[in-house]
Amino acid sequence: NYTKVNFPMLWDTPVPRAQQLTFRERFSECGMVTLAAKEILEEILEADDLSADTRAHLEFLLDCATMGTKLCNQLTRYMDLYIEAESYLDFKNFKAPGGDLITRCEALIKDARREADLVKDDTRQPFDSGEGALLRRREMFEFVAYCAGQIIKSIKTKKRVPEDRRPLNVRSWW
Repeated sequence: NYTKVNFPMLWDTPVPRAQQLTFRERFSECGMVTLAAKEILEEILEADDLSADTRAHLEFLLDCATMGTKLCNQLTRYMDLYIEAESYLDFKNFKAPGGDLITRCEALIKDARREADLVKDDTRQPFDSGEGALLRRREMFEFVAYCAGQIIKSIKTKKRVPEDRRPLNVRSWW
């Protein structure tokens, strides 16, 4: 069931440092590849000789790549915050983080909620029975906002796992 949750790097479910760095690297690399795909699709869509069906399909892929680029960027930012926060927060001998960690968490929350709001009224239907890829994007941005908020709560309460932790969202269809 561990693999059926949104992500295995929830702030309130700590993972070892090596795994944190691996997730950060994967999100960063995925973001770069997705950005490259977005740029290629934009270039292809500049052509005038595309059929209507082909254009519609490529525009859909461009929309997915645009959203994916934003999401990967936010997940990379989240992992940067996660790694930094964990390096400050030794909950046996609590040390408040310096710098603007809370401010950067708040900025990420704001960005993630803005993206979640942009996709909430999407009228497209899911293309799989589990409402995967396309329609889970709102949930993904909400996940980023939630986790960044949990980091802030940990700093303020001096507890690694805040008391208002929400239950894991397990996907039964996997």
